Amino acid sequence: MAKVKLNYQRAREVARAAIEMKHSKRWPFDRQGLYPDAIIPSGMKLGDINHRLYMYYSSSLDAGRDSYIAYQAMLSFASQIPMTELPSLTREDFLELMKEPFASFGDPEKALGRPMESLYRNSQKMYIEYGNDPNNMLAKTPDETLENMMFGVNRKRKFLEVGIGKAALIMKNFVRFGVWPFSPYEIPIKIDRHIISISLGAGVIQVPRKMEVGRTEKVAKIIGDAYRQVCREDRISAVELNDAFWAIGRHLCKKNNGVVCATSCDLECSTRPKLSERASYYHPKHERREETDQLVLELD
Repeated sequence: MAKVKLNYQRAREVARAAIEMKHSKRWPFDRQGLYPDAIIPSGMKLGDINHRLYMYYSSSLDAGRDSYIAYQAMLSFASQIPMTELPSLTREDFLELMKEPFASFGDPEKALGRPMESLYRNSQKMYIEYGNDPNNMLAKTPDETLENMMFGVNRKRKFLEVGIGKAALIMKNFVRFGVWPFSPYEIPIKIDRHIISISLGAGVIQVPRKMEVGRTEKVAKIIGDAYRQVCREDRISAVELNDAFWAIGRHLCKKNNGVVCATSCDLECSTRPKLSERASYYHPKHERREETDQLVLELD
Protein backbone atom coordinates (compact mmCIF):
# COMPACT_ATOMS: atom_id res chain seq x y z
CA MET A 1 0.00 0.00 0.00
CA ALA A 2 1.43 3.38 -1.03
CA LYS A 3 2.25 5.78 1.79
CA VAL A 4 2.66 9.51 2.07
CA LYS A 5 6.24 10.76 1.73
CA LEU A 6 8.14 13.67 3.20
CA ASN A 7 10.01 16.01 0.86
CA TYR A 8 12.50 17.46 3.33
CA GLN A 9 14.02 19.86 0.81
CA ARG A 10 10.59 21.39 0.22
CA ALA A 11 10.14 21.71 4.00
CA ARG A 12 13.34 23.76 4.13
CA GLU A 13 12.30 25.88 1.15
CA VAL A 14 8.84 26.55 2.53
CA ALA A 15 10.16 27.41 6.00
CA ARG A 16 12.73 29.82 4.58
CA ALA A 17 10.15 31.44 2.32
CA ALA A 18 7.75 31.91 5.25
CA ILE A 19 10.47 33.55 7.35
CA GLU A 20 11.50 35.83 4.49
CA MET A 21 7.88 36.92 4.06
CA LYS A 22 7.70 37.73 7.76
CA HIS A 23 10.89 39.77 7.62
CA SER A 24 9.72 41.64 4.52
CA LYS A 25 7.01 43.36 6.59
CA ARG A 26 4.61 43.31 3.65
CA TRP A 27 0.95 42.52 4.26
CA PRO A 28 -0.16 40.83 6.44
CA PHE A 29 3.09 41.21 8.37
CA ASP A 30 2.65 44.97 8.62
CA ARG A 31 -0.67 44.54 10.44
CA GLN A 32 -0.91 46.01 13.94
CA GLY A 33 -1.64 43.43 16.64
CA LEU A 34 -1.00 40.62 14.16
CA TYR A 35 -0.33 37.94 16.77
CA PRO A 36 -3.17 37.87 19.33
CA ASP A 37 -1.39 35.34 21.56
CA ALA A 38 1.51 37.79 22.00
CA ILE A 39 -0.60 40.61 23.47
CA ILE A 40 0.03 41.17 27.18
CA PRO A 41 -3.13 42.15 29.09
CA SER A 42 -3.22 45.62 30.57
CA GLY A 43 -1.82 45.71 34.09
CA MET A 44 0.31 42.61 33.72
CA LYS A 45 4.08 42.72 33.69
CA LEU A 46 5.92 40.69 31.09
CA GLY A 47 6.75 37.29 32.53
CA ASP A 48 5.20 37.81 35.95
CA ILE A 49 3.04 35.13 37.59
CA ASN A 50 -0.23 36.52 36.19
CA HIS A 51 1.24 36.73 32.71
CA ARG A 52 2.54 33.17 32.94
CA LEU A 53 -0.86 31.88 33.98
CA TYR A 54 -2.58 33.98 31.32
CA MET A 55 -0.35 32.54 28.58
CA TYR A 56 -1.16 29.02 29.68
CA TYR A 57 -4.92 29.44 30.03
CA SER A 58 -5.52 31.63 26.97
CA SER A 59 -3.61 29.33 24.63
CA SER A 60 -5.56 26.33 25.91
CA LEU A 61 -8.76 27.93 24.56
CA ASP A 62 -7.34 28.71 21.12
CA ALA A 63 -9.00 26.04 18.99
CA GLY A 64 -11.99 25.68 16.72
CA ARG A 65 -12.62 29.43 16.51
CA ASP A 66 -10.94 32.56 15.20
CA SER A 67 -7.86 33.26 17.30
CA TYR A 68 -8.57 37.00 17.46
CA ILE A 69 -11.97 36.26 19.05
CA ALA A 70 -10.52 33.68 21.45
CA TYR A 71 -7.77 35.93 22.80
CA GLN A 72 -10.02 39.00 22.97
CA ALA A 73 -12.34 37.00 25.21
CA MET A 74 -9.45 36.09 27.49
CA LEU A 75 -8.14 39.66 27.53
CA SER A 76 -11.57 40.86 28.70
CA PHE A 77 -11.80 38.07 31.25
CA ALA A 78 -8.32 38.82 32.61
CA SER A 79 -9.26 42.48 33.12
CA GLN A 80 -11.80 41.40 35.75
CA ILE A 81 -9.69 39.23 38.03
CA PRO A 82 -6.01 38.36 38.60
CA MET A 83 -5.13 34.98 37.15
CA THR A 84 -3.64 33.96 40.50
CA GLU A 85 -7.12 34.05 42.04
CA LEU A 86 -8.74 31.57 39.65
CA PRO A 87 -8.26 28.52 41.95
CA SER A 88 -10.45 30.19 44.58
CA LEU A 89 -13.42 30.52 42.22
CA THR A 90 -16.38 28.17 42.09
CA ARG A 91 -17.94 27.03 38.82
CA GLU A 92 -20.71 29.56 39.44
CA ASP A 93 -18.11 32.32 39.83
CA PHE A 94 -16.51 31.35 36.54
CA LEU A 95 -19.85 31.37 34.72
CA GLU A 96 -20.67 34.84 36.02
CA LEU A 97 -17.25 36.30 35.16
CA MET A 98 -17.15 34.65 31.73
CA LYS A 99 -20.70 35.51 30.68
CA GLU A 100 -19.91 38.83 29.01
CA PRO A 101 -16.29 38.33 27.82
CA PHE A 102 -17.14 34.95 26.26
CA ALA A 103 -20.48 35.94 24.75
CA SER A 104 -19.12 35.31 21.24
CA PHE A 105 -18.43 31.70 22.23
CA GLY A 106 -22.04 31.07 23.20
CA ASP A 107 -22.70 29.43 26.55
CA PRO A 108 -19.25 29.15 28.26
CA GLU A 109 -20.41 25.93 29.88
CA LYS A 110 -21.42 24.23 26.62
CA ALA A 111 -19.38 25.94 23.89
CA LEU A 112 -16.71 24.12 21.90
CA GLY A 113 -13.83 23.19 24.17
CA ARG A 114 -15.97 23.75 27.29
CA PRO A 115 -14.14 26.98 28.20
CA MET A 116 -15.67 27.31 31.67
CA GLU A 117 -14.87 23.74 32.67
CA SER A 118 -11.39 24.00 31.16
CA LEU A 119 -10.51 27.14 33.11
CA TYR A 120 -12.03 25.79 36.31
CA ARG A 121 -10.41 22.34 36.16
CA ASN A 122 -7.06 23.54 34.84
CA SER A 123 -6.72 26.29 37.44
CA GLN A 124 -7.45 23.74 40.19
CA LYS A 125 -4.89 21.30 38.78
CA MET A 126 -2.31 24.07 38.33
CA TYR A 127 -2.74 25.11 41.97
CA ILE A 128 -2.64 21.59 43.43
CA GLU A 129 0.17 20.13 41.33
CA TYR A 130 2.35 23.12 40.43
CA GLY A 131 1.77 25.66 43.20
CA ASN A 132 -0.25 27.87 40.85
CA ASP A 133 2.80 28.61 38.70
CA PRO A 134 3.49 27.19 35.21
CA ASN A 135 7.19 27.77 35.85
CA ASN A 136 7.09 24.67 38.04
CA MET A 137 6.30 22.62 34.92
CA LEU A 138 9.73 23.43 33.54
CA ALA A 139 11.92 20.34 33.09
CA LYS A 140 15.40 19.74 31.68
CA THR A 141 14.26 19.37 28.06
CA PRO A 142 11.45 20.82 25.91
CA ASP A 143 9.91 17.40 25.42
CA GLU A 144 9.80 16.60 29.14
CA THR A 145 8.26 20.02 29.74
CA LEU A 146 5.63 19.43 27.05
CA GLU A 147 4.63 16.24 28.86
CA ASN A 148 4.18 18.17 32.11
CA MET A 149 2.11 20.83 30.32
CA MET A 150 -0.28 18.24 28.92
CA PHE A 151 -0.56 15.71 31.74
CA GLY A 152 0.73 17.26 34.96
CA VAL A 153 1.56 15.10 37.97
CA ASN A 154 -1.73 13.20 38.13
CA ARG A 155 -1.77 11.81 34.60
CA LYS A 156 -5.15 10.16 35.04
CA ARG A 157 -6.75 13.63 34.95
CA LYS A 158 -4.76 15.58 32.39
CA PHE A 159 -5.11 19.28 31.72
CA LEU A 160 -8.26 19.84 29.67
CA GLU A 161 -7.87 20.98 26.06
CA VAL A 162 -4.05 20.89 26.21
CA GLY A 163 -2.67 18.39 23.72
CA ILE A 164 0.70 18.44 22.01
CA GLY A 165 -0.29 21.32 19.72
CA LYS A 166 -1.54 23.57 22.52
CA ALA A 167 1.50 22.71 24.65
CA ALA A 168 3.80 23.72 21.77
CA LEU A 169 1.87 26.99 21.38
CA ILE A 170 2.18 27.79 25.09
CA MET A 171 5.88 26.92 25.06
CA LYS A 172 6.40 29.19 22.06
CA ASN A 173 5.19 32.19 24.07
CA PHE A 174 7.15 31.27 27.18
CA VAL A 175 10.26 31.21 24.98
CA ARG A 176 9.17 34.32 23.04
CA PHE A 177 9.07 36.37 26.23
CA GLY A 178 12.22 34.86 27.73
CA VAL A 179 10.36 33.14 30.57
CA TRP A 180 11.79 29.72 29.76
CA PRO A 181 15.45 29.20 28.77
CA PHE A 182 14.97 26.83 25.82
CA SER A 183 16.57 27.73 22.52
CA PRO A 184 14.06 28.85 19.85
CA TYR A 185 15.93 26.52 17.48
CA GLU A 186 15.08 23.45 19.57
CA ILE A 187 11.41 23.74 20.47
CA PRO A 188 8.59 22.37 18.29
CA ILE A 189 5.98 24.40 16.46
CA LYS A 190 2.25 23.90 16.80
CA ILE A 191 0.99 21.85 13.86
CA ASP A 192 -2.45 23.30 13.17
CA ARG A 193 -4.82 23.18 10.20
CA HIS A 194 -2.97 26.07 8.52
CA ILE A 195 0.38 24.29 8.58
CA ILE A 196 -1.10 20.97 7.51
CA SER A 197 -2.85 22.61 4.57
CA ILE A 198 0.26 24.54 3.54
CA SER A 199 2.51 21.49 3.86
CA LEU A 200 0.21 19.38 1.70
CA GLY A 201 -0.36 22.12 -0.85
CA ALA A 202 3.31 23.07 -1.11
CA GLY A 203 4.52 19.49 -1.61
CA VAL A 204 6.22 19.05 1.76
CA ILE A 205 3.97 16.02 2.15
CA GLN A 206 3.52 14.05 -1.05
CA VAL A 207 0.49 11.76 -1.19
CA PRO A 208 -0.13 8.76 -3.48
CA ARG A 209 -1.75 9.76 -6.77
CA LYS A 210 -4.94 7.78 -6.09
CA MET A 211 -5.44 8.92 -2.49
CA GLU A 212 -8.84 10.55 -1.96
CA VAL A 213 -8.74 11.17 1.78
CA GLY A 214 -6.24 10.89 4.63
CA ARG A 215 -6.12 11.41 8.38
CA THR A 216 -4.31 14.55 9.46
CA GLU A 217 -3.00 12.87 12.63
CA LYS A 218 -0.90 10.57 10.45
CA VAL A 219 0.91 13.45 8.76
CA ALA A 220 1.01 15.94 11.66
CA LYS A 221 3.95 14.26 13.42
CA ILE A 222 5.86 13.91 10.13
CA ILE A 223 5.34 17.62 9.43
CA GLY A 224 6.22 18.64 12.99
CA ASP A 225 9.41 16.59 13.07
CA ALA A 226 10.47 17.95 9.68
CA TYR A 227 10.08 21.62 10.62
CA ARG A 228 11.73 21.03 13.98
CA GLN A 229 14.74 19.57 12.18
CA VAL A 230 14.77 22.49 9.73
CA CYS A 231 14.78 24.96 12.64
CA ARG A 232 17.62 23.10 14.31
CA GLU A 233 19.78 22.70 11.20
CA ASP A 234 19.13 26.08 9.56
CA ARG A 235 19.01 28.11 12.80
CA ILE A 236 15.46 29.27 12.20
CA SER A 237 13.52 30.41 15.25
CA ALA A 238 10.53 28.15 15.85
CA VAL A 239 8.79 31.16 17.42
CA GLU A 240 9.15 33.12 14.19
CA LEU A 241 8.28 30.17 11.98
CA ASN A 242 5.14 29.37 13.96
CA ASP A 243 4.09 33.03 13.78
CA ALA A 244 4.84 33.24 10.05
CA PHE A 245 2.85 30.13 9.15
CA TRP A 246 -0.08 31.21 11.29
CA ALA A 247 -0.22 34.70 9.74
CA ILE A 248 0.01 33.31 6.20
CA GLY A 249 -2.70 30.76 6.90
CA ARG A 250 -5.02 33.16 8.70
CA HIS A 251 -4.71 36.12 6.34
CA LEU A 252 -3.69 34.75 2.93
CA CYS A 253 -4.70 31.08 2.66
CA LYS A 254 -8.07 31.87 4.18
CA LYS A 255 -9.03 33.91 1.13
CA ASN A 256 -9.18 30.76 -1.01
CA ASN A 257 -8.08 32.81 -3.99
CA GLY A 258 -5.49 31.67 -6.50
CA VAL A 259 -4.59 35.19 -7.56
CA VAL A 260 -3.88 36.20 -3.96
CA CYS A 261 -1.62 33.17 -3.64
CA ALA A 262 0.23 34.01 -6.85
CA THR A 263 0.73 37.69 -6.10
CA SER A 264 0.99 37.90 -2.30
CA CYS A 265 2.58 34.64 -1.15
CA ASP A 266 6.00 33.07 -1.80
CA LEU A 267 5.27 29.54 -0.59
CA GLU A 268 4.30 28.37 -4.10
CA CYS A 269 1.54 25.98 -3.12
CA SER A 270 0.20 24.07 -6.10
CA THR A 271 -3.15 23.53 -4.37
CA ARG A 272 -5.08 24.26 -1.19
CA PRO A 273 -6.58 20.91 -0.21
CA LYS A 274 -9.82 20.63 1.71
CA LEU A 275 -9.71 19.78 5.41
CA SER A 276 -12.72 18.52 7.35
CA GLU A 277 -14.46 20.85 9.78
CA ARG A 278 -12.42 19.70 12.78
CA ALA A 279 -9.33 19.11 10.60
CA SER A 280 -9.39 15.37 11.25
CA TYR A 281 -9.22 14.50 7.55
CA TYR A 282 -7.70 16.02 4.43
CA HIS A 283 -8.81 15.63 0.82
CA PRO A 284 -5.72 16.13 -1.38
CA LYS A 285 -7.62 16.25 -4.68
CA HIS A 286 -10.16 18.83 -3.53
CA GLU A 287 -8.91 22.31 -4.51
CA ARG A 288 -10.54 25.01 -2.38
CA ARG A 289 -9.16 28.09 -4.07
CA GLU A 290 -11.14 30.16 -6.49
CA GLU A 291 -9.31 31.46 -9.56
CA THR A 292 -10.43 35.05 -10.09
CA ASP A 293 -9.18 38.02 -12.07
CA GLN A 294 -8.96 40.41 -9.14
CA LEU A 295 -7.65 40.34 -5.64
CA VAL A 296 -9.95 40.21 -2.67
CA LEU A 297 -8.48 42.71 -0.24
CA GLU A 298 -9.04 42.42 3.49
CA LEU A 299 -10.88 45.33 5.03
CA ASP A 300 -9.89 45.95 8.62
